[in-house]
Amino acid sequence: MKPIRSKDGLLTVRMYPQDCRDIRFVYNNKYESLYEWPEDSHLLLSSSRINDSKPNPGIKKWRQRVGKEEAERISEESLRIGTLMHTYLEKSVWKFCNVKYQNRPPIMTPYKKSPYEVEKASAMGNIILQEGLKNKLQEVWGMEAHVYFDHYLRGMIDLVGVYNKKPCIIDFKQTRKPKKREWIDNYFLQLACYGMAHNYLCKTKIEHGIILMCSHDLQYQEFKLEGKEWKHYCHAFLKELKKYIKEEYKITKKRLDGISQTIKDLI
Repeated sequence: MKPIRSKDGLLTVRMYPQDCRDIRFVYNNKYESLYEWPEDSHLLLSSSRINDSKPNPGIKKWRQRVGKEEAERISEESLRIGTLMHTYLEKSVWKFCNVKYQNRPPIMTPYKKSPYEVEKASAMGNIILQEGLKNKLQEVWGMEAHVYFDHYLRGMIDLVGVYNKKPCIIDFKQTRKPKKREWIDNYFLQLACYGMAHNYLCKTKIEHGIILMCSHDLQYQEFKLEGKEWKHYCHAFLKELKKYIKEEYKITKKRLDGISQTIKDLI
């Protein structure tokens, strides 16, 4: 089958809707050399641990309602679709930056992957491209950017760059059903966490974040974080980090006391 190419002939675009085939983004590599974790990064706290520290009673009730086995099946399927959607978007953004994947589809269907999951992830990715990124993303600084906050925390940002003319942390999310803003407190905490890490590492002044979300039935949502809310979640992140460090200190002190006692017993 002869490939369909963009009007300028640079990219293969058969897999995209017609109005996405000539999307273009600008890549600015000014922070590329900084997106690395330090050699002792295994000592740093993962950003997911901060998110996991905040309980989600809704998830617990849902698991009780549908049963453990069904909940695990649904969760595993959603995880696979979410991973594929992220891959699709990452490769698509690089493609539309004309950096790489110019002549390859954004998803090379992996062996044993469900065609349904690949098709669903691609459709969701196209919705986010159309509704969330087209004509809004002016500059790409990094995808899956490795950042860290001092020696306390590390994480990977889905996309960071200039969005609606402002430096911005952009996070891609998939969901089985559309969500309400009050349900996604953890997502906002993650945006603030990544923003503070990027500012620390790259000396930027990011104060905006956005979540671009698509449900499995292809409903698009976006949730912005800025102004007083941005500062609120920065403070909330630091409080969670401080709490975690205190807990780790108690564990470390107990271990050190145990070693000290062992040394005394040997004398």
